[in-house]
Amino acid sequence: MEASVKKIHNVNGQEIGSIITPLFDRAVIPEEKSRIDKLIVDYAHEILYPGFGLSIFAEVNQDLPSVAIIKDINAIDSTRINI
Repeated sequence: MEASVKKIHNVNGQEIGSIITPLFDRAVIPEEKSRIDKLIVDYAHEILYPGFGLSIFAEVNQDLPSVAIIKDINAIDSTRINI
């Protein structure tokens, strides 16, 4: 299955993750989306970022598989704010 991989970079230009979206020209059923999401997550763990702790965020729409992966999220610089 072909997919688009969009790299995510921090302000210093370091890669911190990816958004992976399969290339489909149709909507998928929820069971198919679940299977595809699992394939994407497995690919991220085994190929893109082996050995890293990953935070996984899946698209909430049930007919469009897309997963955002952030590697080593606790190591990313942060700023404290009041909300």
